[in-house]
Amino acid sequence: MCGIAGVFLQEHTPDQACLLDVLSVLRHRGPDDIGLHAFEQIGMAFTRLSIIDLDHGHQPLYSTDKNLCLIGNGEIYNAIELRQHLTEKGYRFASRSDFEPALYAYQEYGLDFLKHLEGMFGFALYDQRQNRLLLVRDRLGIKPLFIWQTKEGVYFGSELKALFALRRQHRPAVDSVGLAQYLQSGFAATHTTLCQGVERLLPGEALLIESSGHCRRWRYWTPQGVEPRVTDFADAAERFDALMTDVIRKHLRSDVPFGLFLSGGIDSATLLALTKRAGAEPLRTYSIGFPGSDVFNE
Repeated sequence: MCGIAGVFLQEHTPDQACLLDVLSVLRHRGPDDIGLHAFEQIGMAFTRLSIIDLDHGHQPLYSTDKNLCLIGNGEIYNAIELRQHLTEKGYRFASRSDFEPALYAYQEYGLDFLKHLEGMFGFALYDQRQNRLLLVRDRLGIKPLFIWQTKEGVYFGSELKALFALRRQHRPAVDSVGLAQYLQSGFAATHTTLCQGVERLLPGEALLIESSGHCRRWRYWTPQGVEPRVTDFADAAERFDALMTDVIRKHLRSDVPFGLFLSGGIDSATLLALTKRAGAEPLRTYSIGFPGSDVFNE
C-alpha cells in the first residue's frame, strides 16, 4: 500500500511544514519513496510502496505538458491494456507506472475516463489549467480515501491522522452517528466517520473541487448499474471461469514477489488453484492460527 494526502485551499498557500509532517505520518504505508507537490493553492504528499516499475514509478506523476499532476494509492489492473490503447492515440509514456495511463486517460476523455479504470485505488488528480482537483475511490472501496471540507478548503488523505497533520491546529469532535455505527457494526456504512466533519468517499465515488470552492460529488459506478444476464448453469460456470482467470492474470502483474493468505476455505483455495494455473512461481502461502482457539484461525 502507498499513502496519499493533500490540501486544496481557496485562497492561501499550503503550509510546507505540514506537508513534511504528513510524509512522516504516512511513512509506514510506503517506505520506498516519497514525493511532494506544492503550487499556489494545492499541496500533495505521497509515500510509496513499490510494486510496479520499481525504479521509475516515482510520484507525483506529471503529464508531458506539466498541466496534470497525480498521486495514487493502489493498483490499476488494466494499465497495460489502457496504455496500449492510449499509445495508439499518440500518447507517450515516461514510465511503466500503472497510474500513468490514468493521467492520460483523463487528458483524453475528461471525467468520463473513470469508466475505463479497473483496479483498487484512491487517487488525487490536479488539473492546473482548470485549477480543479479530482478525488476518486475505486468501485468496491478496497482502498480508503478520507476528506475534510472546511471554509478554507478541502483536505484529503489515506488515513484520518494524515488530515490531522495537515490541519494540526484543529481537532474535530467525535461524531455521534459515526460512533454509533462503529459500535453496532464495527464499521461506518455511510460517508460518516468517527470524526465530526470528516467523511470518507464511498466505493465508486468521485469528488471534484473547483478553485471557487464549489464541489460536485457523484457515483461513477454502482453494482445496480451492472446489467444482469439470464443464462443456464453451464454457461454461467464457463463465463465465471473465464472472468476469474482474467482477473487473476491481471492481479499477478508485479515486479516484486507476492503471497496468498490460505484459510482452508473454498475462496482462498480457489484463488490458489487459479494462481497456480496461471503459472505463478514460486507461490508463497500464509495461514494464521491462534493458540487455544480455533474460531479465528485462518
